[in-house]
Amino acid sequence: LVAIVAQMEDGSLIEVLSDKSWKATNQELKGWNRPDIDAAKWSNATEIGVLGAPNLPWSSSVNRDAIESL
Repeated sequence: LVAIVAQMEDGSLIEVLSDKSWKATNQELKGWNRPDIDAAKWSNATEIGVLGAPNLPWSSSVNRDAIESL
C-alpha cells in the first residue's frame, strides 16, 4: 500500500510500511487522526498490487532502488 523512508538529519532511516492489516474507511470521521480513535468498525485496507511490481499504474513513480533496500 505504501512505503515511506525518511532520512533523518543524523543519516539514520525511519521506514513505515503498510499492508492489508491497516484500517481504512470511506468516511472522514471526526478525530480520525488521534491515536485513541476507535477503528473497530473500519475495514482492513485492500491490497491491489505488490509494491514495485511492473505494469501497474503507480509503477513509474516507484523508486526501485529504495524498495530493494527495504
